[in-house]
Amino acid sequence: MSYKFADYHLDLESRKLYRNNAVVSDDRKVVLLLQSLCQAYPDVVDKQLLISSLWPDQVVTDGSLSRLISSSRKLLGDNVREQNFIKTVRNRGFRFNSHVEKLEKKDSEKLFNHSSKSPKKYRLLIATTTIFIALLTSYMFMKPRQQSTLPEFPLRIAVLPVASKVQTKVNGWVKYGIMSLVSEQLGRYEALQALPVETIITSLAEIEQNNGKQLTPEGMFDAICERLGCSHLIVISFRSEEMNQAILSYQIISKNYSSPISEFKQAEVMNAAKVLLDSLAPALIPGKLEHLSLADTLSTNAKANRDYAIGVHELLAGEYASAKIYLNLAINKVPTFFWAKAYLAKVELKAGNVAIADELLSQIKQTLLSEKQSYFLEHLRSDILYTKGNIAESLKISIQLLKNTYANTNPVLMGNELQNIGSSYLSLGNLQLANYYLTKALVQYNQAKFGSGKGKTLYNMGNVFLSSGEKQKSLDYYLKAKEIFIKYRLTGYTLMAKHMIASTSTSLGKVQYAERELRSLIEDYKKNGNLEGELRVLSDLIEISMKKNDNQEANIRNEILLKRLKSTEFSSLKNHTLAMGVICNIKLKNFQKAETYLNRINSEWHDIRPSFVLLRAYLQHEKGDLKGAVKEAKAIKLTLAGNWTKAHQMILDQFEKSLLANKILAISY
Repeated sequence: MSYKFADYHLDLESRKLYRNNAVVSDDRKVVLLLQSLCQAYPDVVDKQLLISSLWPDQVVTDGSLSRLISSSRKLLGDNVREQNFIKTVRNRGFRFNSHVEKLEKKDSEKLFNHSSKSPKKYRLLIATTTIFIALLTSYMFMKPRQQSTLPEFPLRIAVLPVASKVQTKVNGWVKYGIMSLVSEQLGRYEALQALPVETIITSLAEIEQNNGKQLTPEGMFDAICERLGCSHLIVISFRSEEMNQAILSYQIISKNYSSPISEFKQAEVMNAAKVLLDSLAPALIPGKLEHLSLADTLSTNAKANRDYAIGVHELLAGEYASAKIYLNLAINKVPTFFWAKAYLAKVELKAGNVAIADELLSQIKQTLLSEKQSYFLEHLRSDILYTKGNIAESLKISIQLLKNTYANTNPVLMGNELQNIGSSYLSLGNLQLANYYLTKALVQYNQAKFGSGKGKTLYNMGNVFLSSGEKQKSLDYYLKAKEIFIKYRLTGYTLMAKHMIASTSTSLGKVQYAERELRSLIEDYKKNGNLEGELRVLSDLIEISMKKNDNQEANIRNEILLKRLKSTEFSSLKNHTLAMGVICNIKLKNFQKAETYLNRINSEWHDIRPSFVLLRAYLQHEKGDLKGAVKEAKAIKLTLAGNWTKAHQMILDQFEKSLLANKILAISY
């Protein structure tokens, strides 16, 4: 078998790359790299997968792969700017960027007369395929195995002042402003230690004084990092093009490696800096590949198994659109493939297609099930009920599954159930129990060394602190979760963490920053096939309109979102959107519409933040029922007990002042 692309022919039998019958390369790693990319075409191959398959018995850095990619591009007459053959897919990996044609042996021999009868042929192909499937597998039932590609200790990073080619007073701040921003943001990750800006500037002044000539980036690394003990140097440049487009680029320099230059073009410098940071952090953070065995869930069809393995991998990375494609491919090959169908139901649920997930679940349940299969489907049923808004019923199933004999000896499964229970209590407004169960889930995941589970738990704990009004603490948890998602290359979950960081920034008063971030997330969610994420961004934009005191805009956005939610089953999001509609309409004095929205909110939904839990009291106050508002707020105070905060009390105090004055006073709501 071989592959043909452009003027090139990759022959797997002779393990050589040809161009017009002339050998271009017989380097084993170049051939294996191109083979992996051609096999996956047109899909992306994960960077960590390539590292693990090309260097299976070694621990290497991302730099080894980058050098191989660079040398392979040169062989193909390609480069990092054009990427005609090997395309870098940011935060994910690489894919082949030219049409690939697969040739069987007879077709290959007709076109090229250079076949070799190597007895190692089949062993190589089987070994490569086995490695490929094993590395892509990811499954919730087995004990995880992890592979680290970089050291665990914090990397010491030095960020240089930005080299600016734009000599204007307007952009004079960029040199040290962007330097400080990048240092501050990188320093927020536990895996990275950014050296103080002042220390670097002082050292640079001393180096310039002792050196008569300008140093190369590599020479600068030696000069700076020998003094300060840093492991990586970040070199950033700034220039502009026509239409005043700002261009920021970075290069990472370490002792034995200089990365390709990565460039980012945006309308504004700060936007370019934001995109640069989104690329720079994942490039620096020590990466891990977390993969679990699928051995006892495979079918008898090897090609279906490959599609299934990729589909599960994409699901657990949060790439729902891609996961759906591969799982359907597996089912098309083997219509009775239980596990492909089960995971497809999970994908449909994650993508927001709750009715389809429910239907798939009912179809699968008609078959004879093993203990493992029954457990998986019951866990999935709990998730579906939760998404539908049947929180109490979902919680009941999760509590029962904690006692399941199959699950209770596996820390990953126990962590999953504890996390579900914690999330359910959060939705029911019981923050104390939510935090208790999430903390227990964290213990289980730490015991199993299951990093992705730990990241999701920290994310949910951020939600708990956000609900309790501890905004800065919630932001810290989202940042920790984001770092873990980056480390384990969970791109979909990284997106969710970025979303919550932006959303929390709104409540911290960073409205312009938050709105810019949220708008950029909409397209990212669409690409991932994550409808729920996309709709939650629209919900957050309503809150931004309210923060700007533009209640008319907020109301318009609210009505648009409610129409889109009408055909979905995102119960929690519907309730939240209705609640915001109540606030908008109260502020616009549309009391009848506000009351209609209030009565449509599901009685099981509880958001104990003051602006939501005191909605009915607020409506009563604005309608002039001052005594009723105070009575309602005091009843809520008794219900919340320990969850009643100073923020709640502040609103109640305002209601009581209005009652005492016997007139409607302005409320900070």
